Amino acid sequence: MKPFPLFVSLALLLAAGTARTALPNDAVEVKSELKRVDVKRNASLSTESSEEAWTYAITVTNHSFHPIPDLRVDYVEFSRHEVFGSKARDVKSQRKRESKAFGTFENNGELSFETEPVTLKKARLKADWYYSNGAKAVARDAMTGVWVRVFSGNEMIGEYAQPSSLKTDEKWDD
Repeated sequence: MKPFPLFVSLALLLAAGTARTALPNDAVEVKSELKRVDVKRNASLSTESSEEAWTYAITVTNHSFHPIPDLRVDYVEFSRHEVFGSKARDVKSQRKRESKAFGTFENNGELSFETEPVTLKKARLKADWYYSNGAKAVARDAMTGVWVRVFSGNEMIGEYAQPSSLKTDEKWDD
């Protein structure tokens, strides 16, 4: 058996060291926290209402030993909206999809950002007021969750949903 030439073995060693390895599924960790960022209250003779802006504070942590190139975070915020003064339980679901690019994400680094705010409304009739047709006296909108996907280029390297049931109950695409 012939000995392997030294320059060939060095070239193979260098090529192996510079090849991009696939990132493991646990390379990034994603956390979210729901935050109210603004509130406006109104009152009239018969009703009390408020408009609140809610957002998610998203934190992404790189647990890999390598920088992650071309980091992009896509997310979908889910909310439900009730119609004030409707007789039936009239609820509309909404989704808001956004994407943020961050460039190279250093190893063992952490980045945080807030999602785009969603406006939620609350309204109720004051005491001794009611709808003559029997409609509900209270309506409350609510955030129902956030679904986050983390990409390096076009490769998905992490996924997170709060609550986790969003992955089975909802679709990512509209």
